[in-house]
Amino acid sequence: VTNRGATGAIVRDIIDADINVFTEKPLARTRAQISLIQDCLKKSRSDLRIGYMKRHDIGFLHFKNMWDLWLLNNELGKPLKIEAWSHAGDVCRPTHGYLMTDEPRPAGVEEWPASPDWLNNNSIDEYELFLNVHIHIFNWLCSLTQLNKVSAVKKNRENEVYIDFESSNFEVSMDCKYRLSGRWDEGAKLYFEKGDVMLRFP
Repeated sequence: VTNRGATGAIVRDIIDADINVFTEKPLARTRAQISLIQDCLKKSRSDLRIGYMKRHDIGFLHFKNMWDLWLLNNELGKPLKIEAWSHAGDVCRPTHGYLMTDEPRPAGVEEWPASPDWLNNNSIDEYELFLNVHIHIFNWLCSLTQLNKVSAVKKNRENEVYIDFESSNFEVSMDCKYRLSGRWDEGAKLYFEKGDVMLRFP
């Protein structure tokens, strides 16, 4: 069991050894880190898979087929907007029966920076939380359309963060919230010219 910051360096070494890798996310925290991994893969015979990402679940793959068909046959008209939310709740805690090993984390392992160097130190914890918790919904959005850049970020007193993206074809927004209690709630509402579709994620 290693610290998250050591994941990238360990994966790099395994790729360099031409060994296939299945690793937990997040693999990298900066563009430079993921570029390094990509360069290593180009020189290696390794196959890299990053889990656990919900976009690979059978239900999500079924929806992706429906989405592609809607875009092709124009049954619902053009997509206008996607409003997604990720409200992380009480999960994977000892009270749920999950067990934690008492195995000590290895010392002296190379760790990569936790954030880009331009990020304010006061924001690093929130950045890591997003990469670990809310990356599922972000990754799913990226499977549907190209997100060009963040256009707006708002945060309320309850630490709920609203993010708007510039997309190639339609509006995309995310509502991110981390709660210490309550059920995990993720989903999205998709607006089309001829109707709406509501999704609730398991």
